[in-house]
Amino acid sequence: MRRRRLLEGGVLAAAVVGAVVVMAVEGDLGAALTLLAVSAVLAALLELDGRHRHALRSQLESMQQQVARVRADQRAARDEIRRLRRRLEKQLRTEPGRTLTRTIESSVGQISTELAQTHQLVEEHADRARARQIELRRSLRDLKHEPLTQQQSMALLQSWFTPDAPLPAVGGWAMEPTTLVEIVDLITRLRPTTVVECGSGTSTMWVTQALRRNGHGRVVSLDHDGDYAAATRAHLARHGLGAWAEVRHAPLVPTETDHGPLDWYNVDAASLPLIDMLVVDGPPKATGDLARYPALPVLVERLAPDAVIVLDDADRAGERRIVELWQEQHGVRWTQKLVGRALLLGLGDTPPAAR
Repeated sequence: MRRRRLLEGGVLAAAVVGAVVVMAVEGDLGAALTLLAVSAVLAALLELDGRHRHALRSQLESMQQQVARVRADQRAARDEIRRLRRRLEKQLRTEPGRTLTRTIESSVGQISTELAQTHQLVEEHADRARARQIELRRSLRDLKHEPLTQQQSMALLQSWFTPDAPLPAVGGWAMEPTTLVEIVDLITRLRPTTVVECGSGTSTMWVTQALRRNGHGRVVSLDHDGDYAAATRAHLARHGLGAWAEVRHAPLVPTETDHGPLDWYNVDAASLPLIDMLVVDGPPKATGDLARYPALPVLVERLAPDAVIVLDDADRAGERRIVELWQEQHGVRWTQKLVGRALLLGLGDTPPAAR
């Protein structure tokens, strides 16, 4: 390339010198000088352009070298990444690596399970707290009028019957007078042949009083506490009511239900006559939130088609859940709120008041 530029420059210089000589011979010295000056300028510009092109070429070559180095660095980095990845995969394929992987996966799964269980427990505690709050608010609303209502109910019971001996106390763990009035009224109107009672005590006394007044019927009372059952029998004997009642000692035993085994009375349902009225006032709540649920699964086959069920303490969260399960699974078709804490339920078409 340099030789070519020198050759082109030499030819151009010879042409310019020849032209200048011709002009000088012909006497046009001014034009000759002008041409010589222009030629000098062109020569200078050509030389400058050559230097510029050389500088640009040098810069381009430098940039190409830099790009080549960057590409080389990238290739080296990719090679290193592939090497590290192969090394990691090889380590994970070893037994310690597999053990570490399993440990991590197991820990993540366990943490997820524990978080879900914790969330569920928090929700359950919150639900119970809300239910308890509703119960407390209801109790506070009723507290103002409850003593007078219970006294009035007790006075009404005593006006209906003249006891032959002192009666056991009411209130506390015993059934409230308001509920006793409702039960006595039902027995008077419905005239049941057989009443089965889950939990004996004060209620047994008033149920047998109502049956004796009707001149018809009998109550079978189940109690898990042998001493309490014996005390109830003694009260019945003192009041001359033994012929109208049978108190069975039935200890609590695990009973299979749709919701797992639950402690309930050890009784052979087939040994009971057809039941016209079922009074559910046990087992105690301390045995579990669904303590009274087995009553219907165990005894439903012994219930008369139009039997009624009285559930005490129906304002508690556990009993409300029991009612829902009875309705969903065991054919309870209607419910009716009674005065106080009890609820009346039935398998027939209509409540007693509408018959």
